[in-house]
Amino acid sequence: MLDSLREVVRNRTTVEERLRAALGAYLETFADKPHAAYLWFEYWVAVGRRGNTAAITSMLADVEAFLDELLPGEAQLGARDVLSWLLGTVVQQQARPRSAADLDAELDRFVRVLAG
Repeated sequence: MLDSLREVVRNRTTVEERLRAALGAYLETFADKPHAAYLWFEYWVAVGRRGNTAAITSMLADVEAFLDELLPGEAQLGARDVLSWLLGTVVQQQARPRSAADLDAELDRFVRVLAG
């Protein structure tokens, strides 16, 4: 997934364009495959119950590092905040879906805050 996100932002020039493209692509991954979100979180629960969260910890660190590369140095929010918003949005879209227009408007507001 990170490789595809890196490809999405590769030719974008501004912070806002890069953030919008990356965050939008992340959300689209789960919008295009609605059951993937459940599968992913079921995996998290299963490995958590076994006490083997190293793979999840590593994956989260990789995503946070990618997001850190996109965020401007003076961003009000950090990579962990952005990842929490992404994960929360994915979960909420499963439980109480919002229209694409509403989600795009929220994404635009979030990116404006991040880009400064």
